[in-house]
Amino acid sequence: MDLRLDARGTGRARIAWLTNELGKTPRHVVKAVIHYEVTLDLTDRLPRVSAPALILAPTAGTIATKADVDLAYTLIPRSEMHLIESRFH
Repeated sequence: MDLRLDARGTGRARIAWLTNELGKTPRHVVKAVIHYEVTLDLTDRLPRVSAPALILAPTAGTIATKADVDLAYTLIPRSEMHLIESRFH
């Protein structure tokens, strides 16, 4: 099974599958990533992202606000946003 995502040809079922799988990330992994990420501010670089971007975020997240997610979606060209029905990533 080819699990690569291509924004031009990826169907809704594949995106739903990926969203579900990413929702299974263990908490300790999320905590480690967050510990690193909170030191970075890459906002000014987001408009320079040249690859299609899939933005996944929980509907009730405690890490990034809805405004943060919306800003990333707005600033990254060719981005697509999907919300995960969860409070965890």
